[in-house]
Amino acid sequence: MTRHLTALGLAALGLGALTSHASAQTQTTPSKFYAAANYVLLDTDVQGDIESLAVGGNIQFDAIGARAGYRASDKISIEFEANVGTSDKNIDDEVEVLGKSAYYSGNIDVNYMAGIFVVYNQPLTENKRLNLVGRVGFMAGELEATGDVSTEILGVPTTFQATYTENKSGPVFGGGLSYDLTDHLFVRADATYIGLEDFPTMSYAASLGVRF
Repeated sequence: MTRHLTALGLAALGLGALTSHASAQTQTTPSKFYAAANYVLLDTDVQGDIESLAVGGNIQFDAIGARAGYRASDKISIEFEANVGTSDKNIDDEVEVLGKSAYYSGNIDVNYMAGIFVVYNQPLTENKRLNLVGRVGFMAGELEATGDVSTEILGVPTTFQATYTENKSGPVFGGGLSYDLTDHLFVRADATYIGLEDFPTMSYAASLGVRF
């Protein structure tokens, strides 16, 4: 919970810094560097185990994060992104632990997802304010499940609390639209497929950014 509140506070401070920085520089020419604050919806298909906990099913998580990039040319950028989960998904269901049938009651969360991308920008209007955005890259992420596990051990009903974590990585591709509100301030919306092994995820993001 503390980690989530800290992340929210950092995102709010970062967003305030972005908007004030953009306002202070409206009369200057932006450089090739940019940064953005994100809200992200992660839609994850849990196909594998979280450590030794087999849950399964489709789970949605809220996340916040940030992007930072460098425009190598008018159309090509190199971009870094990192997100942290802000909402736990509550699970009360039958599961398997070490191949044994059990009942799990607890939460599943995304500790982080981070990656690097090559981004392609294609202007759609003559003034180049509206752009089609495509990106490919690589991401890594960590899921964590914490809760009570009820099962039988040597025929005796037993309940214990446990934490399971799983780290995965995979290729990424997606696209969306960006719009320049000013020479420095822009908004972007995109959808990205994150090919995490055993945990394929669709990411839907909305961001507010600034070019420094």
